[in-house]
Amino acid sequence: MNVTVDRNIEGKKLASSIAMTMSLVTFAMLFATMFLGYTVFRMQQPVWPPMGMPRVGLTIPLLSTLLIVVSSFTYWKFEKNIETKKWLIITTLLGYRLFNFTNYLVE
Repeated sequence: MNVTVDRNIEGKKLASSIAMTMSLVTFAMLFATMFLGYTVFRMQQPVWPPMGMPRVGLTIPLLSTLLIVVSSFTYWKFEKNIETKKWLIITTLLGYRLFNFTNYLVE
């Protein structure tokens, strides 16, 4: 009986591992395609940014990237000690702040 249960658990772990790998490869291909498309578009333009488009400063994008990295760290800390909700609250607040930065860029 235990051998059957152990094989079933190992089979589920293997299937989960394959599914996660496929998901990560899919997302990597998606982002690679988007960056390649942006690069091709950018290289074909004689002037950048295109006429009529404002030049975006680097402050807000750098802060957004920093928020993503810090919130990933806080979520990792939450997963290591799931009983402590402090890290989840910090992660949620950082995500809310990132949402505000994104809205600032769109407006």
